[in-house]
Amino acid sequence: MLQSVLIISPSGLVLFSKEFVQSAKSPSILAGVITALSAFSVQRTGVPVRYIELASVSVAISSAVDARCAVFYDVEDGASFGKLLSREILGTFLELYAEELRGSGASLALEQFGDFRAKLGPAIQGIAVPVLDQLSLQRGIEMAMLCRGDSVVHCTSEIDELELMANHHALIAVAGDMMTGQGDSSEVISLTGRRTTTVLYRVQEASFIVVYLNSVSAALCIQHIERTVALLSTALLTSKSLEHPV
Repeated sequence: MLQSVLIISPSGLVLFSKEFVQSAKSPSILAGVITALSAFSVQRTGVPVRYIELASVSVAISSAVDARCAVFYDVEDGASFGKLLSREILGTFLELYAEELRGSGASLALEQFGDFRAKLGPAIQGIAVPVLDQLSLQRGIEMAMLCRGDSVVHCTSEIDELELMANHHALIAVAGDMMTGQGDSSEVISLTGRRTTTVLYRVQEASFIVVYLNSVSAALCIQHIERTVALLSTALLTSKSLEHPV
């Protein structure tokens, strides 16, 4: 679960702050601590600190020339999720406010970036792109795709989107009818051909489809796929919680 997001200028000024769980520490204090830790890390190792894990909370930090993003989240979500999340949020922020960051200098103010709250959900969903691209680089993985509703969020190969979505909906419907007859529901669908196997996972309200080669260890491919499923599930659940805050 995401606890808070903090975006800081190189000097330690808070540019954006959003809390999802109330903290005893103010954003300005946390910004000062993170800035000091990053400076110390650069002095001692040559690189800024990127990840901190405490008893119940993790902090993932991504840095760029114009800003730094720190996300605080439940330690159970894992280091990979936090690092991807901080990177995507910072990338979205820098893309949206590049002109303000480079032109305002010392006159930067928190109010300038308040509308970034509405961009957090899409930024978190953006994790799907690097996650699927990384999966597609693994040995044996031919294609990976995430779709929601009637649209493809991201696909690592060129596809006929209309034809694929039509077949996807038909497959989901048939599998659902078969499982309903057994008093169950479908979570994973697997289709094995002569050369490849196609697996479809239901991840939150999305469908995650992967094609892998039968000539490569199925256990190894499934291991990579299920690791990706876990990351996507956490990202989509986090994004959904922003759309419908408690």
